[in-house]
Amino acid sequence: MTIFTVNSGVISSGISLASGDSLTVNAGAIAIATSVNNGVTALIHGSAIATVISGGAEAVYAGGGARALCFLS
Repeated sequence: MTIFTVNSGVISSGISLASGDSLTVNAGAIAIATSVNNGVTALIHGSAIATVISGGAEAVYAGGGARALCFLS
């Protein structure tokens, strides 16, 4: 289990989330090319770009944004 937190002013790239992992992207932060797999929910308060979702979910909160999502079955 890994807990990822992307804080304001930081850009993350290429994080891959598996069962038991968590990701929080805080306001003012950007997550690029994240993979969300197998029951994981990524919490987005900042920006998420080019997320690939396969069996997971992405929750985008007020003030946050998501662009170029790809859903795989």
